[in-house]
Amino acid sequence: MIKQTRGPSSCPPSLDPTSVKFLQELAKNSAVISGNAGKPWKHYSKKLSFKLYAANEDVKKALSDLFGNKCAYCEVSLDNEDLHTEHFRPKARVDVADHPTEEGYWWLAATWENMLPACNHCNRSPGTDHVTSTPGGSGKGNRFPLLLGSLRANTPGSEKAEAPLFIDPTVDEPSDYLSFKQVGGESVAYELCLDKTALDWARADATISILGLNRSGLTRRRNKHLLHVKDYVDSYLSAAAKLNRLTLHGHTSAELLEARTAMTEAWDKIYTRYLSDVRYEFLHATIRCIEAEFTAVGLSLKSLLGGRPLHLPHAAIA
Repeated sequence: MIKQTRGPSSCPPSLDPTSVKFLQELAKNSAVISGNAGKPWKHYSKKLSFKLYAANEDVKKALSDLFGNKCAYCEVSLDNEDLHTEHFRPKARVDVADHPTEEGYWWLAATWENMLPACNHCNRSPGTDHVTSTPGGSGKGNRFPLLLGSLRANTPGSEKAEAPLFIDPTVDEPSDYLSFKQVGGESVAYELCLDKTALDWARADATISILGLNRSGLTRRRNKHLLHVKDYVDSYLSAAAKLNRLTLHGHTSAELLEARTAMTEAWDKIYTRYLSDVRYEFLHATIRCIEAEFTAVGLSLKSLLGGRPLHLPHAAIA
C-alpha cells in the first residue's frame, strides 16, 4: 500500500460536485432520508439511488490513473481482473458488526474523495467471493470500523470528525503504520507499532487483517515477485564487490571504469524495472526488500537514489 495524492484536476467530470446530475442525485437521496426519518434503515435504504458514480467510465479511468491501475490496498495489478470502484466509507450500508443501525454514508456515494480502486479480494464482502461465490475470510465489503470512542457520522460533513480504523492511502501515509518482511517463503505485512494498545497498531492491524493483506495467495505472489527483485539486487552487490576488489588492488583505470559502469548499469536495472513507475506491483514491499538487502551490507537506498523519485517518502527510508 502506497500513498497517492488526489491532485486538483484528478476528479472525473461526471463526479463534479457542482454538476446538475450530482446535485439531483444528492437531493433525491436527501428527500428519501428526510421522508423516512425514524424508520429502520433497512426498510428504506433500497430506495436510495447510487447511479452517478457507476454510469460513466471516466470514474474507473480516473481511479486507474490515480493508482497506476493497481488495487489501492494490496497493490496487485488490475490489468487482468476487474477494477472495483470501492467506497472507502460504504455508501448504502455499514456492516452491523461496525454499526448497529447499518446506516451507510449515502451522501458520499458520488464523492470522488470517497472512492478507491480495489481488486475483487480486497473489495469483497467477508465470506463471499464475487467471482467464484466461494467462502473467504477477508474482504472489506461493508465493513467500516472506527477507533474506540469515535462518533459515527450520520449527516453530510460530520464524517470529517470520525477516526477510521482503516488506512486511507489518499489521506494517510501507509508506511507510517505497516511494512513487509519475508518469512518462510511468504512476504508478510506487519504492524510497525509494537504496542498493541496503541492506536497506530490498531489501524495497521485492522487494515492488514480485514482487507486480507496476508491472505495466502497474496503473500506467495508478493514473495515470488521479491525473489526476482533479489536476483537483481544480488547482481548489483556482486558488481559493487568487484569494483571494491579492483580498487583495493590497484587495477588500471580502464578496468575500474568497466567495473564502475557494470555496477551503475546493475543499479539502473533495479530502479527502472522495479521502482520507477507507480504501476509496478508491490512497490511498498519491493522498497522494503531492497532496503533490507542494502542495509545488511552497509549500503543506503536513500543515497543510491540520488534524487530519483520514489513512491515512498524519503523519510520512511533508512
